[in-house]
Amino acid sequence: MEYIAIIIEKERIVFSYKSKYLHNENILKVLLYEESYIKNNVAITAITINKFIEQKELDIKESMINNFELLALSLGIIDNIKSIEKIIVKENKILNFDICNQILKMENIKALECYDLAENMLDRLEEKGIETHLRTELLNISNFVFDNKLNLYDDIYYREKVFFDKDITNKDITGFAKFCEINEYLKQIDIYANFTLDDLKKIIDILIENNLTNVDINIYPEIIGIEKINNIITELKKINKVTKRKKGIKISSKYTDFYKEKNYLKQVNFYNFKIAIGMIVIIVLAELSYMGYYIFKADKINDEIKNLKPDNKVVITEENKVIESIQEDLPNEIITEPLEKPEENTNNSEPLVKDFTKLQEINSDTVGWLTVNNTVIDYPVVKAKNNDYYLNKDFYKNTSTAGWIFMDYRNDIDVLDRNTIIYGHSGLKKTIMFAGLNEVLKESWYTNKDNQIITLDTPNASTKWQIFSIYVTEPTFNYISTYFVNDDEYSNFIYKIKELSVYDFGVDMNLEDKILTLTTCYEQGTKRLVVHAKLLK
Repeated sequence: MEYIAIIIEKERIVFSYKSKYLHNENILKVLLYEESYIKNNVAITAITINKFIEQKELDIKESMINNFELLALSLGIIDNIKSIEKIIVKENKILNFDICNQILKMENIKALECYDLAENMLDRLEEKGIETHLRTELLNISNFVFDNKLNLYDDIYYREKVFFDKDITNKDITGFAKFCEINEYLKQIDIYANFTLDDLKKIIDILIENNLTNVDINIYPEIIGIEKINNIITELKKINKVTKRKKGIKISSKYTDFYKEKNYLKQVNFYNFKIAIGMIVIIVLAELSYMGYYIFKADKINDEIKNLKPDNKVVITEENKVIESIQEDLPNEIITEPLEKPEENTNNSEPLVKDFTKLQEINSDTVGWLTVNNTVIDYPVVKAKNNDYYLNKDFYKNTSTAGWIFMDYRNDIDVLDRNTIIYGHSGLKKTIMFAGLNEVLKESWYTNKDNQIITLDTPNASTKWQIFSIYVTEPTFNYISTYFVNDDEYSNFIYKIKELSVYDFGVDMNLEDKILTLTTCYEQGTKRLVVHAKLLK
């Protein structure tokens, strides 16, 4: 028996066979029907959907039909949901005359997106005022689309990296524009082909028009021509400065390994090679001595700073409230009790508020104290005006290879954004900064429930965070967004980072949840280790 799933999301309705239905965070309700029931009760089914939309006060203007066989049946229901203005047919098949005529009779439809149409039907749809987007136009229009194998809707929608491998033409620009109209995840563009400044500006304009931000554009001078790049380098720097600041779109020059090896061998003979090896040995020894000094210094600073944190219960006083940040029996809750007078401190350690005063006297950038159970991570957190400063500065703002643990400059510790990010170095020594974060990848660690709660104390509150995702990813994956254009973007972000996790923590997430992200370099800086936790309320 075949069941049909009618999936009501926040901004669209999806029709799919049950076997093809995928869960995601946008879904508000799923209605399952036998196919025979819908055939005999199209109007009743539409009434049920309309009532739900009305109760939830939803503004649904779009519908997606996942299975070609469901077209006629789905269109009958869509015709009775007057708010829907756009139809997306996901499978790459041609809509026949009967289906096109059925759409032409639907008064509410203003837009159609599909693979292709029966002959002459495009003109009839456009005469009716229905804006039609055909994927065959995109799929057959340019080398860009062919080379990137953008054959299916999902190939276009979820693609994170694309490239231009041949000289860029107007058709490639048009194909790229259509690609960006559908895509929502693009993070990297590699340009191996010949291009003009005008081509590059058009690509950037298309990204901005489609709200695709934080995209890296890599150009390859040895392929394009070193002399050509030198002639336009000043203009490239101007473009890069503007786009990077406004939209996070960054232009970088890259060289292939083959090119670097080839040119290196041209310039270095055997004699110079021996000299170079000698210099490398000297530099490495110097670096080791340098790093050893700063690691020793960082260890000493860690001990000094950790002495400022109370050994026992942490109490934060705020007007007439006392918040206990350590609850042995209830690790997932924060208990707040109004008291006439704070309890007298009897453990010979000063309250945390005083410790924060001391910490902020040492470093006014102090915003919190982070603790991750059964790791060495138990440090104050700082925040600067950018994300570069504490990469090579310690808590005392002295130069240090170990750096310090710091919060993203875009975050607000008092408000807490949807995604609060904390960075730290790893790889120097297991007892320094976020090097201890490697522990979280061990099954014995992440399956221990005691380790799944992270504590972040601030001068005003003590917060607990439940880990829901741990993974290793490429640096190009944008897990450090602090701002989301709308709920759909945030929902897709949550869905993606949960899917990447090495372990299913069984933690439910919704749009009201706030996320704490801890991140550090992994595998000698080629990848990133990421931990996500949600705020417990």
